[in-house]
Amino acid sequence: LNVSSRASILQNSQNLAQRRRRRHDWFVPSPSPSTHRHSTVTHHQDARRPTTFGELLFFNSLKRSKEPFVPMQDDGMVKMYTCGPTVYDSAHVGNFRAFLTYDVLKRVLQYFGYRVTHICNLTDVDDKIIAKCLSQQVDLETLTRKYEGAFLEDLAKLNILPATMYPRATQHVPEMVEMIQTLHKKQLAYQTEDGSWYFDTQKDDEYGTRLVELQLDDMEQQQQQQ
Repeated sequence: LNVSSRASILQNSQNLAQRRRRRHDWFVPSPSPSTHRHSTVTHHQDARRPTTFGELLFFNSLKRSKEPFVPMQDDGMVKMYTCGPTVYDSAHVGNFRAFLTYDVLKRVLQYFGYRVTHICNLTDVDDKIIAKCLSQQVDLETLTRKYEGAFLEDLAKLNILPATMYPRATQHVPEMVEMIQTLHKKQLAYQTEDGSWYFDTQKDDEYGTRLVELQLDDMEQQQQQQ
């Protein structure tokens, strides 16, 4: 390499190092960062923040602003639920974008010293799964276990940390039925002609307007025009 090439490589390396040292806007450094990020939780009046490394900010969709993250428990434990796959086929790149996002969030929480209990459900029964079982003439468990295994293998290939538990939908059907019956008694759900159950969103005047700020009037007009 000539002098010009070596100087260019050195400058690129320095620029990369500077970018890596930049603080992200979700990280607010504390006045005197002295505690190691892997330190254990100290039980004092500020036990909800297990380290003095910095303050973690989350965007509150309801308030439309960033605010400090405060866990519900005082022992440094964070419980995290994420929606898992419907295991009727191999997951594609778009599916794994969501799982990579969950992984980044979990790693950030762990980096800040929190212990994370992560639950990710597996939907192993729905209309698509039943249709595929009928078309391939296989039983539901054989089909779903096949794609469940493929999903977990793909997670490992992408270096995504596994969840603490992967409960299957078929393991909790009685609880689902009980929940639907409760919603129906409260007139918050209705049944369609094909036997499906849906939330009655019209019972909440503010449905869709707080978290995602949907314009319901415009949506109704567009539906009428169609």
